[in-house]
Amino acid sequence: MSVKGTREKVSEICKVASEVSVDDMKEYIKEVNRTDTIMPLIDPTGWRRSSEVLSANLLIARAFLMFRTTLEKALTGEPAGNYPHGYNGP
Repeated sequence: MSVKGTREKVSEICKVASEVSVDDMKEYIKEVNRTDTIMPLIDPTGWRRSSEVLSANLLIARAFLMFRTTLEKALTGEPAGNYPHGYNGP
């Protein structure tokens, strides 16, 4: 893929990601955590079957929240140096 094509894809991803609010993502993560905590008590067999999927969903949701939070900071013009994991902006 060309640089232009990559830039366009990244722009598309950012546009779609910005449609999901940070607060909604945090609530989703809480719900997945709650499900993962309660399910072994009320349905141990179902939990064993779905625990890998729940773990994967939680991992993806946390990664997305980190991306979405960084995107929010970039879009609002937060000064460089305030991004997670040492990213200091362009």
